[in-house]
Amino acid sequence: MKIKEFLITRYGPLKNKNPFQLADFNLFWGKNEEGKTLTIDALVKRLLGINVKDFERIDRVEENPEGYVILEDDEGKDIKIPEEGDLTKNTDLTSSECRNIFIIRNSELSIARESKFYTNVTDKLTGLRTEDISSIKKKLQEIGKLTRPDSDASLSDDVRWGKIKTKVKDAKELVEYIDELKRKIKDEKFNLIEEEISKTTEKIRGVEQEISNLENAQKREMYEKSNNVLKKLKISLKNLKVLNLEEKEKLNLKLNNYEEKREKLLLQNPISNFFTKATIFSTILLLVSIFGFTVRPLPFLTKLIYLFIFSTAILGIFPCYFTIKKVLLATTLRKIKISALQIGVGGEGIKVIRSNINSVDENLRSKDEARIKLDSYFGKINNDLEKNILFWDQKVDELKEYEDKAKGIEYDENRLSQLKINRGDYLSKKDKLQEKMESFRDDLKYVENESNRILLLEGEYLHCNTSVDLKAIRKQLKDFIDKIENNKDTSLDVVMIFEEIETEEKEKVSELFGKGSSVSRYFKEITGGLYEEVFFNQNVEKIAVKDTYGKILEAGKLSGGTYDQLYLSIRLALGEKLLKGKKGFFILDDPFVKADPDRLQRQIEILKKISESGWQIVYFSAKGEVKNALEKEIEDGSINYIEIKSIFT
Repeated sequence: MKIKEFLITRYGPLKNKNPFQLADFNLFWGKNEEGKTLTIDALVKRLLGINVKDFERIDRVEENPEGYVILEDDEGKDIKIPEEGDLTKNTDLTSSECRNIFIIRNSELSIARESKFYTNVTDKLTGLRTEDISSIKKKLQEIGKLTRPDSDASLSDDVRWGKIKTKVKDAKELVEYIDELKRKIKDEKFNLIEEEISKTTEKIRGVEQEISNLENAQKREMYEKSNNVLKKLKISLKNLKVLNLEEKEKLNLKLNNYEEKREKLLLQNPISNFFTKATIFSTILLLVSIFGFTVRPLPFLTKLIYLFIFSTAILGIFPCYFTIKKVLLATTLRKIKISALQIGVGGEGIKVIRSNINSVDENLRSKDEARIKLDSYFGKINNDLEKNILFWDQKVDELKEYEDKAKGIEYDENRLSQLKINRGDYLSKKDKLQEKMESFRDDLKYVENESNRILLLEGEYLHCNTSVDLKAIRKQLKDFIDKIENNKDTSLDVVMIFEEIETEEKEKVSELFGKGSSVSRYFKEITGGLYEEVFFNQNVEKIAVKDTYGKILEAGKLSGGTYDQLYLSIRLALGEKLLKGKKGFFILDDPFVKADPDRLQRQIEILKKISESGWQIVYFSAKGEVKNALEKEIEDGSINYIEIKSIFT
C-alpha cells in the first residue's frame, strides 16, 4: 500500500489548492520554520484520524486538517481518506505500529515502550497474548494471595489480603494448641465431666419446661376463673344498678302484708259463701211473702214480710263486709304492682314480682361472692368497689396472654413444688461439675478468641464451650489452612504454566532478531559490516548488538548515528513482517540528523534500495546534506522532489 496523492487545504497557516502526486521516492525539502513539521502532522492526522494518541506533540495546531489522502492498495485500487475510514481501518495495523514502524516524526527513530511493543508485535504475528497472560498472572497472584505473580512467590503478608501469611501461621499454631488441649482433656477425663454437665443441663431444661408449662397452666386457669367471676360481678352490678334497695325492702314488707291478708281472706271464704247464700235465700222468701200478701193480704204474711226484711238485712251485712275487704285487697295489689314497676321488679302477678325480688337477692349474693373471690385472687385497693373493679380488670388483662397456653395441662401445685425442688438439685449438681471444669475455661476461651480473629467468619461467631465445639473449630481451621494453601499451590502451578508460555513468547520475540534475521541483515548492510547481529536480551528486555569482534553493546550505549541506523533496520524488518511480505510506505522526518556525511550517504543508499524493492519513501528534510546527497536523482527525476517553501507561498 502506497500514498498516491494527498492535499492539505487548511491546517493552521498551511494552505494549498493543488494536490501532491507521490512517486516511489519523495523528498519534501525546506528550511526550518517553513512548514515541514506542520505538513507531517497534518498528513499523519489525515491518515489516522482520531487514532493519534501514540504520537507526542502532534497538537501544535488544535484544529483538524482539511483535505484528503488517497492510498493505492496492492491491487491498484484507490482508497480515499477520510471518506473511506482511516489507515487503521483499511489495514491490519494499530496506531502504535504506525508510530513505531512506518512514521518517523521529530527525527526520532527509537521505538516507544520498546519491550511492550515487541511483545505486542510478537503476539500479533504469532497469535499469542502476552499482555493477557501478564494480567492473568496478576489475577492468580490475587487468588493465591502471593507475594509476586511468579512461580517462586510465597504467601503474602500484604494488608490487602488480611496479612494471610501470618493468619495461616497462627492457624497452624492454634491447631497444634487444640491437639495438645484435646490430649489434656482425655488424660483428665474432662470429656466425662462435660458429658455429665450436658446431661444435667438437658434435665434442667426439661424440668424448667415442665415448670413453665405448669405455671402457664396455673395462670391460664387463674385467668379463666377470675375472668368468669369478674364477668358475673359486672352482670350483677348491671342488674342492681337501677334498683333502690330500701324501696325493695319496703315492697317486700308490703308483699308479705298483702299475702298475709289474702291468706286470711281466703280462710274466711266459706263463711262469706254461707252468708251470701243465706242472704239470697232470705231475699227469695221475702219476695214470696210480698207476692202472697199482694194476692191475699193476710196478717201472718205481714209478719213474715217484716221477719224476712230483718233477716235479709242482717244476713246481707256479712257479704258486703267481705266484698269491701276484697276490694281493699285488690287496691293494695294494684299499689304493690305500681311500686314494683317503679323500682324495676314489676310483673303481672305476685309470683312474678316475688320472683323478680328473689332474682335481685340472687344478684346481691352473686356480687358479694364474686367480690370475695376476686379479693382472694388479687387483693384489693380499698373498700371502693368501682376502684377495685378497675384494679381487678387490670390484673385479669395481664393474665390474658396465658389464655391459649398449656392447653390440656392441668395445674398441680404438688407437682410444681416437687419440680422446683428437682431443679434446685440439678442446678447444684451442675455448679459442682462446672467448678471441676474451671481450669479449662481459659484454654477454651483462648481458642474461641483466636479462631474468631483468624477466621473472621462474616455474620457468625464461633463459640468454644465444649470438646464438640473444640473439634468443630479445629476442622474449620484445618479447612481454612487447606483452602489457602491449595489456592496458593494451584495458583503457583498455573503461574508456572503461564511462565513457560511467557518464556516461549520471549523466545519468539527473540526470533524477530538474532543472527540471520532481517533486522541483523539490514543493520549489517547499513553499518557497512561493522555490526553483524542484533538480538533481544530477554533478561533485561532490551535490544543489544554484536560487532564484528564479538563485542556486545546495549542499544543505548551506541553513538547517535549508529543508534539511528539500528532502529531504521528494526523498522524495516518489522514493517515487512507486519505487512506479511507486502510493501508499504515510510514517512520520515529527517531521521539521520545525527549521521556524519559518510553514514548519511550509506543510509540514503539504503533508502534508495528500499524504494527500489517496492517500498515508498516520503522523506521530509531541512538538511542541505540530504538534498545534496540526492542532487543527481533530483536532476534526472528519479525521485520526486518538492520544495516546501514553494508549496505554501
